[in-house]
Amino acid sequence: AGKSLVAEVLMLRQLLFKGRRALLILPYVSICVEKVDELRRLWGGCGIRIEGLYSASDGTWHSGVDVGVSTIEKATGLLNRLLEDEVLLKDIGVIVVDEMHLLGDEHR
Repeated sequence: AGKSLVAEVLMLRQLLFKGRRALLILPYVSICVEKVDELRRLWGGCGIRIEGLYSASDGTWHSGVDVGVSTIEKATGLLNRLLEDEVLLKDIGVIVVDEMHLLGDEHR
């Protein structure tokens, strides 16, 4: 019903108007892969750098990443590191946890 679109608009606003990065957390690697491809296609032309942060990716969270797309497992470690370093944490404008309803879906 448009919740993901609203979250994407909020991420984009933080990036463009406040210069703050975004972390998008999704439940499965397959959804992360799809979302990274989609966001790169939609936002890449604007110079926004999207990085996949999940087990099968080579991505890392560094200063050149505007939007990190992560699984829950990778996000846990990443958030723990960010909480230890206030400078890095202040750089994050929004953290979105999306598609969590799929965790209980038997057909997924």
